[in-house]
Amino acid sequence: VEDNLTHSSDGPESAARELGLWFPEGNL
Repeated sequence: VEDNLTHSSDGPESAARELGLWFPEGNL
């Protein structure tokens, strides 16, 4: 891995929605 990215959500509900955008179908 040469690059990485960090992101912070403003709450649990936002985090759940945003994780679904980046990691669909539980690919986390």
